[in-house]
Amino acid sequence: MRHPDSRTGWLTVSVEKTEGVPDYMTPHDLRHTAVSLAIHAGVNPKLVQRIAGHHTFAQTMETYADLYDSDLDEYGEALDTEGDSNE
Repeated sequence: MRHPDSRTGWLTVSVEKTEGVPDYMTPHDLRHTAVSLAIHAGVNPKLVQRIAGHHTFAQTMETYADLYDSDLDEYGEALDTEGDSNE
């Protein structure tokens, strides 16, 4: 595989063709984005660990879990909604 920072590499060419993607995007950035979105989407935690390639789930969560503060708000709202349906 060619070095991702090359001027003609697959990632550089793809980023240049994509509107709105910063031209400094790296494969690590893509990995970080994939893991972050999976956590935010509520994907099975062990699958997220596997996607990240981490040895433990704790490592995954320590690295990525704080990315979405809005998740706490959504969780609270979901609890409120569930509580309302039990009345």
